[in-house]
Amino acid sequence: MKRWIAVLLLIAAPMGCRIHQVSDTLDSGITLPETHGTSNALKASKTPWWMAYADPELHTLIERGLEENRGLRATWARLKQADAALSAAGSSWWPQIDASGRASQSRINFGNSLPPGLPSSVTDAQTRESFGLSLGATYEIDLWGRIGSLHDASELEFKATAEDIATQAMTLSARIAESWFTLREQKLQLALLQRQRAVNESFLKLVELRFSQGLASAVDVYQQRLQVAGQDSRQPLIEGQITVLRHQMAVLTGQTPGVAIGPVQSGLPALPPLPALGVPSDRLQQRPDLRALHHRVRAADHRIAAAIAQQFPSIRLSGSTGFESTEISEIFGGWVFNLASSILAPIWDGGRRAAEVDRSRAVMEELLHRYGEAVLNALREVEDALALSYRQAQHLKALDTQRALAQATLAESRTRYINGLGDYLPVLTALQALHRVEENHLRAQKDALLHQVRLCRALGGQWSPSIPVPAPSESAKEVHGS
Repeated sequence: MKRWIAVLLLIAAPMGCRIHQVSDTLDSGITLPETHGTSNALKASKTPWWMAYADPELHTLIERGLEENRGLRATWARLKQADAALSAAGSSWWPQIDASGRASQSRINFGNSLPPGLPSSVTDAQTRESFGLSLGATYEIDLWGRIGSLHDASELEFKATAEDIATQAMTLSARIAESWFTLREQKLQLALLQRQRAVNESFLKLVELRFSQGLASAVDVYQQRLQVAGQDSRQPLIEGQITVLRHQMAVLTGQTPGVAIGPVQSGLPALPPLPALGVPSDRLQQRPDLRALHHRVRAADHRIAAAIAQQFPSIRLSGSTGFESTEISEIFGGWVFNLASSILAPIWDGGRRAAEVDRSRAVMEELLHRYGEAVLNALREVEDALALSYRQAQHLKALDTQRALAQATLAESRTRYINGLGDYLPVLTALQALHRVEENHLRAQKDALLHQVRLCRALGGQWSPSIPVPAPSESAKEVHGS
């Protein structure tokens, strides 16, 4: 036994020797800018990004979506799968122990001729019974770090899946906000359309009155009636869009489309200040999708190490102990013990192991390029959202000026028409222009909110402090620690 212990110590001495070192940092080959296109001195907030909008209904819907959305729940189930895979990978650190029981019966039939030398008590048939209980163990020494590399790869996949949850939660919260702001804007468009119809009705009465007095033509009456009919034709379309958005909101929050979801408060929330931009290199680390890709690139690197280690000899230890007897009542009377070790060295496999190394390197190269592409897209998304937010603010100011001018034009043309100083066409033109700019102003307010939501998403804003992403299971951590 002492000799066996000495042999085990000598064999285990180089255990864990990694022949391929994995770096914690990635070189994507991309030079990051020092600042974004627009500086921002605001301090970053640790609260969820949607709390910046003074809209309690939106807060409630997003929290409900993060708890009830079916797609997000499916990703949580995928995280459980990754945790189970991590525990399975860690099981290779431990010996594999199996228990077995055996009972057999053999019968030899000699026929009419018995072999010479047998006792006279032997008949033409002989039956033999055997019973056994055994406990066996096998263990592979991680001589070149193959098992450790596979375990590290599984642990990084677990972390990547956890980041996938954060990515999907952030995307889900942004989709809920975008759908909610669009729903509220459509409700406002419907209310605006109804107010505009009331205005058109008053103008129609005015034109009909002047027509009855011989001061207006039938063309003026028909034109104004056409204006009213055009607004009546638009109302069902807006109502249909509101219904569709309500269905979308219900599904996003894990409810059936028939559930009534609609804004209680009127109007759109005020546009909050832009979120803190920070340094691009720091901001990229806040995006969970980039963190997930980073973990997967490193996991692929660990699989390269495992593939390389597969080309080297492996050492396995095995042992068994148990009881054997020809009588079941005496099974514990015969104790047997066996301890063995084996070494398996690949000589020729037709290039299979070398091809696996090449394949693993190619997988890592693909993921590294995808990581670089994701970094570029992340930078682009931030710059696009910044540019659109800035230009949208300018557009809103221009619409304010345009609306004021349209209101002044309508008032002046209406006064001239009532006083007989002009015909009805300038009144109709000014009325149509005012209605268009009012609709465009509502749409521009909604677009400004959406651009800022996309900016928060592009910056990887905090998505929820109330739903923590779990760590690997305790068993997996204990195995890794061993």
